[in-house]
Amino acid sequence: MQPKDGLPDLGQLKTAWDVFIAKGALPPDADPLVAVSWQRCAPRLNPVGLPQWVYVSDEVLPLTLNQHASLRQIARPLMEDVHQFIEGSGAMIILSDSTNCVLELLGDAEMVEYAASLGLRRGAFLDEGRIGTNAFAVALVESSPAQVAGAEHFLGCFHALSSAAAPIYDLEGRPVGVIGLLEMAAKHNPQSV
Repeated sequence: MQPKDGLPDLGQLKTAWDVFIAKGALPPDADPLVAVSWQRCAPRLNPVGLPQWVYVSDEVLPLTLNQHASLRQIARPLMEDVHQFIEGSGAMIILSDSTNCVLELLGDAEMVEYAASLGLRRGAFLDEGRIGTNAFAVALVESSPAQVAGAEHFLGCFHALSSAAAPIYDLEGRPVGVIGLLEMAAKHNPQSV
């Protein structure tokens, strides 16, 4: 769901997801970025299955972090400022590189722990081909800020979450990463985007 006034109707989103999974039919008012992502995910993923996480190996992760040191050095103070502003909201901020490999995670302990229980950690890839529709993947694929709430996530295991993300570009216009927010869908705030 792209930024709109008001809170998303999580029940309506779940109904739309159920219909798409059962019949392949998209509701006429479906968010176009989410609809296209669902169509890309449907042939590859079981919507009620587990995410197919892929991680950078423990040996390669330090090299990846070092390779993106300048992006991390620029983004980390911003992430800390945002976290200070939203602290206590149960959210976390995520920074990934241009391959959607998670470089940094910062947030409230309960959200960081919950995300880790789902498999989200440094070195995880957030691509929709393996974990389905999510704001980080949509932002990178569509070169646009994205918001995905509740059942707009293709995999059912992520329906309790809302994600919002925006791509980051260098001075030449090349994508260098994605920065965004992850929170519980029940606590979703339209100002998150």
